[in-house]
Amino acid sequence: MKLLAFIANVIRKLFTNMSEALLKRKIYKKRTLLIKGTLMRIAMIKRRRSVMRKHYRSDIAELMRIGHNSDAFAGVGRLYVYENMLLSYEFVERYCTLILNQLKAMNDECPGECKEAVSSLTYAAARFGDVPELAEVRSLFFDMFGNSLESLVNKEFIDLLDPDSPTKEMKVQLMQEIAQEHGVEWSGTVGDDQDSELCLTDHKNEWVVNIPETITDDSNDCENDRIMMLLLSKIKEMNLV
Repeated sequence: MKLLAFIANVIRKLFTNMSEALLKRKIYKKRTLLIKGTLMRIAMIKRRRSVMRKHYRSDIAELMRIGHNSDAFAGVGRLYVYENMLLSYEFVERYCTLILNQLKAMNDECPGECKEAVSSLTYAAARFGDVPELAEVRSLFFDMFGNSLESLVNKEFIDLLDPDSPTKEMKVQLMQEIAQEHGVEWSGTVGDDQDSELCLTDHKNEWVVNIPETITDDSNDCENDRIMMLLLSKIKEMNLV
């Protein structure tokens, strides 16, 4: 009887260990798919926004080429904010890549090199409406670590998401960069009354140069985005299993 009880206990422990191992693998797979899905979304958004940024800079260069410096000066204010937003996506992408590489080590506690990434991605979840996966990432981190890491958000990342208004010098520098990039001869002057004009334009949100919300002239990008969306939908379905 003792031998049978011993064998039964060994078998029970074996099945328990196997069940725990299977559960851990399932959880790891779901977490991996979630982070990979977030990275796919970021890549798609970055590609679209990079195309829009290129068009925007080209439009500003054309305004400078035809001598409409005041309009170009007004436009670079918005471009400055837009480029900061693009940089913030790169932060998210970098943090997600770090987390993906360290997922196996993120069980009972967060590795030191991942704490800033976890805190910053949690902070980002409410600020990137076009990346819904981040809300799931935030829930994942909360279940794993609670609120213990919320004070470790990267300061530069915070500043990118809530930037100060660019100074006149910063705008002029950006105009110089665009002029050089597009081979435009520019005197470096914007006029004495540009600051007041810019304030009025900013306040009304009436920009002479507009970024198109969608770019539809590249069929390859459209097809890539369609495939990306299908993959993201599939990943979401798998995460619900």
